[in-house]
This record gives sequence, C-alpha cells and structure tokens, in this order.
Amino acid sequence: MKNNFLVLTFLLALHWQAQAQLSTTDGSLTFPRMRWDVGTDLLWLINKNTLPATLVFVRYNVQPKNHLPGAIRLRLGLDWSTSDSAKFVGVYHSDRVKKFTPFLRVGYEWQVQKGRHQFFYGADWHFAYSGYRFEGTILDPNYGEIPSYYITKSWETGPVGFAGIKFFLSSHLTFSMETSYTTFHRWATKEQLTYFELAKSTPPSRVEVKVNEWKGKFNPLYVFNISYHFL
Repeated sequence: MKNNFLVLTFLLALHWQAQAQLSTTDGSLTFPRMRWDVGTDLLWLINKNTLPATLVFVRYNVQPKNHLPGAIRLRLGLDWSTSDSAKFVGVYHSDRVKKFTPFLRVGYEWQVQKGRHQFFYGADWHFAYSGYRFEGTILDPNYGEIPSYYITKSWETGPVGFAGIKFFLSSHLTFSMETSYTTFHRWATKEQLTYFELAKSTPPSRVEVKVNEWKGKFNPLYVFNISYHFL
C-alpha cells in the first residue's frame, strides 16, 4: 500500500507540474519529434515490476503519410540469479538455485500529441523463456546424504495490447506509463531427479511433468518508463 501511494504521489506531482507549465504558455506548446528514444522501466525500484528488472526499451518514431504518427517498439530484458542457502528443518538441507529468464517484445504504436502529453496505443508480440534449476542435498538420519535436483523450463509467446500516456519534461526526456493485456501460449517441462545413497546401483527416481496452456493477464500499471529522445 505504501509503495502504491508513493507511485500515485509521484504521478500526481508530474501532472501538477505539467499543468503549471502549460498554464504559462499560449496553448500552442510543441516539441520537436525525435527519431529515436531509449529508456527503461522504473517499477523495479519499488518492487512492483511486471517485467525483468534489467530491461532496455527502444523506440523508432515514424510518420506515415495520411496516418497518425507512430513508432516501432522493442523491449529486451533479462533476469538471472544464483543463490545458496543452508538450513535445519528437521534435517540438514543445503541448496543452490539458479534462474535465467530472457525476454523480448516487439511491436508498433500509434501516437496522439497534445502539448506535453502524448497518448499512445498499439500491440506487441511477446516472447519469453524461463529456466529454473534447483540443486539440493538432504542429510537424512536413515538414508545419509540424498542429492536431488529439478529443472523447470518454460516458453511463452503471444500478443500484447497496450495503451499509455507520456509526459514530456523536455524535448529529450520523458516519463510514460502503460496498461496492458497479454494473451500468451505457455508450454513447460519440469524434470525432477532424486538419488538415494543406499541405492547407487539403481537409476535415480525421475518425475517429468509437461504443461501446455493459454493464459491471459491484465496489468493496470504494466511499466513506468523513463526515456531519452535523440536525433
């Protein structure tokens, strides 16, 4: 709740600043249209990100004849981590967890400009991979050390509809926020193996699970971007 309040306060502050600056103009405030802008999502700063924290957003602005201005969009992201832990929960347990999640979205948007504000909407195509590996050792009083691990691999792809608003602090610097609805196809495999020290001569127990499903997800605040415009 506190983080949501901080985000709302920040957005309102930007809006009030825009209104104050617009009130001092003659209503014909314009900004030169740059060809490129590069930015990133800031929601990870308050742990509210819906996309990977390591994220780059690139937009190439175009002006089709007899159509609204628009832009070709590209989002690239990557999360990765390795963690080790050891604990006692009845028996001694140590584990290592590895995560690797590259991410890609490419699409197009249409834009409507009014002073410092720009309204935009469009669609992206979503691609994502998630790899998760757990390696653990349990020290059991009856069986001794029991090494085990499981691996989960999943893939996602599908369309993303979005709409948003952008605020120009200057010709080169903007903030924007988007809402989105994603429909994606997800397929995943999970493999788990457990080795028992007292039965080394036998194959490890193996469990394999496969998932094939469609999902839909609505994000009221999908990203909160800061971007730099140039050329």
